[in-house]
Amino acid sequence: MQTQTAIKRGVAAFEQHMKDGTWPDPITPDEAVQRFAQVHDDEPAIELDSDLAESVKQYQAAAAAIKSAEDIKAQESTRLMTALGNYSTGTLVDAKTGTQYQVKCPMRKYKAKPAETCPSCSHELKAATPEREIRQKTVTIKEINNGE
Repeated sequence: MQTQTAIKRGVAAFEQHMKDGTWPDPITPDEAVQRFAQVHDDEPAIELDSDLAESVKQYQAAAAAIKSAEDIKAQESTRLMTALGNYSTGTLVDAKTGTQYQVKCPMRKYKAKPAETCPSCSHELKAATPEREIRQKTVTIKEINNGE
């Protein structure tokens, strides 16, 4: 019943926008870009409402948190990869909780690919690539429970 009510509300809102010749407010950044696709670069900056200051602060805090988390992730990934050395897999047990973890950083295998040539003139469009293996650039961590 809730689904039907939500659909009815959505249809009613859509019909009201159609009747008024308006667009619904964007919900995602992609929708905002589509709605406001043309930018007035040659005009002076507009004054935004002061109540948007909290949005600015929240955005800046979120961006800083993401940057900080990415830095921590890179540091710890490097530490784990260094601990693995030339091994692809390692296991450990957290001394505090007893939780077991499997840490992997294996080799990635790529098959050889033949050269791509133009069907009409046999001109080489893309060179052949040999079979190769390279080390994965990220670690994969899996929590192991009950001897899995």
